[in-house]
Amino acid sequence: MIRRFVLAITLLVAGSQIAFAQPATDAAPKDENPPNAKAAFPTAQQQQRIIDQTKDFMNMTPEKQKAYMRGMSQQILRSTMTRAGFKDQKLQDDILEFVDDQEKFREDVRAAAAKIYLTLEPQGVPTDAQGMETLVNDYLATVDEVKSEREVASKALDLKIGFSSKPHLRAFLLLNGIIGDAASVTGDIIMTGTMAIGSVSIDVMKRH
Repeated sequence: MIRRFVLAITLLVAGSQIAFAQPATDAAPKDENPPNAKAAFPTAQQQQRIIDQTKDFMNMTPEKQKAYMRGMSQQILRSTMTRAGFKDQKLQDDILEFVDDQEKFREDVRAAAAKIYLTLEPQGVPTDAQGMETLVNDYLATVDEVKSEREVASKALDLKIGFSSKPHLRAFLLLNGIIGDAASVTGDIIMTGTMAIGSVSIDVMKRH
């Protein structure tokens, strides 16, 4: 039950993400921000559609849930880039490719996290203190490996799109958590954790 609730919240959060951007002088020309910021928030009809999509999502298989979330994330990111003024198709494709590669790197992290998750679930497999310490150490070691890979990959992305010489593009990538670690300590702690647990939940359901 908890797992299903987390998945639903994850989808609702992903579906309702709205990006507000300021003019970027070193990016492609962008449209002016709407004079009434409230117009950028989901309408009642859009909110109902998100709720309906969440219900459909809960009836999907784990594989379809994962594919759906990946497609939604890509759509949100591409829309956010366009809204922020980064409309070049090649630039968007390069960034999306980078994100997809980073997601593959995180599969091992989620697998390690899933082992901890299962010991904490009421219907999971309990472990003693020593067992939990081993699981946590393995998880953190995997996280460190991914961080190292992420640094190397970020440098390669910089060579490709040159974000280090484009302050607005760099700021966009940082604020959206695509590069660096700043975003992880910027967002709401509970919602950040909920999104992370949602990803682990889907991985657990796929494996069991």
